[in-house]
Parts: sequence; C-alpha cells; structure tokens
Amino acid sequence: MIGRNARLLLLVFALAFSAAHLPADDGRSVAVTWRNPLDADLAGILVRFSTERAPAHPEEGEEGGRFPARPGEPGSFLHQGVRPGETYHYSVFAFDEIPNYSEPAIVSIRILDRAGASPIFPDPRFLALEPNRPNPFNPHTAIRFEIRAPQVVRLDVFDAGGARVARLVDEPRAAGVHVVLWDGRDARGELLPAGVYFHRVATENARLARKMLLIR
Repeated sequence: MIGRNARLLLLVFALAFSAAHLPADDGRSVAVTWRNPLDADLAGILVRFSTERAPAHPEEGEEGGRFPARPGEPGSFLHQGVRPGETYHYSVFAFDEIPNYSEPAIVSIRILDRAGASPIFPDPRFLALEPNRPNPFNPHTAIRFEIRAPQVVRLDVFDAGGARVARLVDEPRAAGVHVVLWDGRDARGELLPAGVYFHRVATENARLARKMLLIR
C-alpha cells in the first residue's frame, strides 16, 4: 500500500506541470518533461503511462522509468515507439526514500499521424496548492496554486473555528500557476488577530486547504 503522510503532502503539491510533445522530425517518440519538486525529501521521479487512462497510482499502467532527481531541476522521459492513432496518458510521480509517492502530474497526447500532429489535452481535475510563504507571516504572505485548464477558482481564508474571514479569489482563471497575496485582513479590510488560519482553493473538480500562522 502506498504511504500517505504529512511529508508526502509536500511532494503532492510541489510537483510542477508536465508536458508532452513530439520531437522535431520524429513521429515515433514522445518527450515528457517536468520540473522536480523543491522538496528536500525528494529521491526520484517515476513515469507511468497507459493508452486507456492516466495511471492514478504507481502500480497502474506501464513503467516508463525511474529517474534520480534533484529538487527544482527539470527532468524528461523519451517514450519511443508510440503508435499513430493512439492516445497516450502519462503520469509523473515524485517519491521519497521510503518510498512515499505524490499524486501524479498528468498529461495526455494523441498521435494523429507520423507527421507529428499532437494536441495536448489539459487535465481540468488537476489542482495543486503549495504552502504559503512566508509562514508564519506578518503582515503579508503569498499563496501559490496551479490549475491545468481554464476554470472558475475560489480562494478563501478561514479562521481556526472554520468561519470564513476573507475571499481572495472568485473568478475564472487561466491554466497555469497563480500567486495571490494576503495581508492578514478580513473581508471588511480590518486587521485580523494573530492565530491559526487556513487558506482553501476550490474548483468545480477539486478542493485543497493548508494551514498558516499569522503573528503580530
């Protein structure tokens, strides 16, 4: 069984966007690229793939390879011998020494012909939320999240009792990484007292939350 502990959560939300494309003048291979998490516990990267659906666990699909990894550096996997007419779904997992595995970064690519037509289909289910920085903070902190497809995003702040104190985002956002600053004020613009708060990002398909500490 795959372990899922607090340290694993750092890997889950830090794994950067993966992309797939056909190399120039090559209709029989796919290059999958990613950027390694900025996590000190990172030991390596696992790539799995399938023509049926994106592997959701490290045991599903076929193994493309295990790659040693340094935090923050780019990585890549070259899948040779792909077949025209097929859609390939790639899942990129980060893992630590135990190993614990992150949730996958997912990308799909359809091989239309040997000339290399290959649209990439973003995954609207993907949502990543990194720890706010700095944390603890006074008076400002940055909240960073990532989505893979354009969609409506809500970003709220709650106090330790679960009451919403501020709504920072409630609007359509483009695919990519977004950074939102919070100044420790509530919805009326008043300074909140020191204490534990939670920021939660939500889309139609997913919802994630993290704890932060405001100091005065």
